[in-house]
Amino acid sequence: MSKPPMHFTDYGFVWGPAEITRIHSTESGYVGLDVMTNRANLQVTVTPTGLIRTHATTRRKAKP
Repeated sequence: MSKPPMHFTDYGFVWGPAEITRIHSTESGYVGLDVMTNRANLQVTVTPTGLIRTHATTRRKAKP
């Protein structure tokens, strides 16, 4: 099996059909990232204590 193509972007990387992007960090230690495909989006926030919070959305294709 071949590896999916990967390349770096300014704030993350594209790996196969997914784009992983760093979206925020705060002075108090919160960090966040975004995993995006053409059909769904997952936002992950990690608190300074290690708690993981997620928010997922599904994108709908526009009807022709």
